[in-house]
Amino acid sequence: MSHETDESRPAPALAPVPEVIPIGCDVLTADAACGLRPGSTLELWVALPPAEAPRVELGGVPLAAEWTAAGEGSKVELRPRPAS
Repeated sequence: MSHETDESRPAPALAPVPEVIPIGCDVLTADAACGLRPGSTLELWVALPPAEAPRVELGGVPLAAEWTAAGEGSKVELRPRPAS
């Protein structure tokens, strides 16, 4: 009788991270954080079709994001609201 533990089972494979290109950042840090001035628009391009595009969050809160086809991927325009 085999007693496998969670530690002996391989972790599930993660999907590869698609290429993401931020457009409109005033500052882009080494850890890929994008800094925007108040009122700025951020455009994201991702190497996935719109139906597979990722959810967009700001501070853990999902943002309304309408992805549209753009070249070999999808894009979305975001205008984050300043923190209150």
